[in-house]
Amino acid sequence: MTETNDGGGDDRPSEHEAVESLERLGLSNYAARVFVALQRLGVGTAKEIHDVAGVPRSQVYGAAEELEDLGLVELQQSTPKRYRPVSLDAARRSLAENIERETNRAFDYLEAAREQRAAGETRDDVWTVRGHEPVNNRAVELVERATERVVYAAPDASFVTDEFVDALLERADAACA
Repeated sequence: MTETNDGGGDDRPSEHEAVESLERLGLSNYAARVFVALQRLGVGTAKEIHDVAGVPRSQVYGAAEELEDLGLVELQQSTPKRYRPVSLDAARRSLAENIERETNRAFDYLEAAREQRAAGETRDDVWTVRGHEPVNNRAVELVERATERVVYAAPDASFVTDEFVDALLERADAACA
């Protein structure tokens, strides 16, 4: 496999970075490499894909089948079989829909699991939350669940986010209603 971006001032990601990103979107390494190769080829046989992607020829078929299942390639039933990628817009939509579907499936389960656990969180004295965003998310969650009052201390105003202020205002409005 050849690298298409040598970093010579071009801000586009390299082929390796594109493959890694496709893997983070749920493709196997071989499927990501085959998909990238097909973008360069347009249409290709397993041998041609192997030559461009550096994927073992025997693995091209499984990777292409994975891509076909995801709606990212089309297969021409010929001898030899030929593969063609769908448009990049169609591929982007297909991957986004798959991610949304999997996210919904996971969080639907997590919501059900949370509802099944014993009522309420234990009242342990100290919990540790690290990082600005996780601390802010937890503070907002606590404000949203507050029933009587909110007391919040921060070392300076930069720790009081707009999201936190909005949650306080919404809670105050709900208490006044």
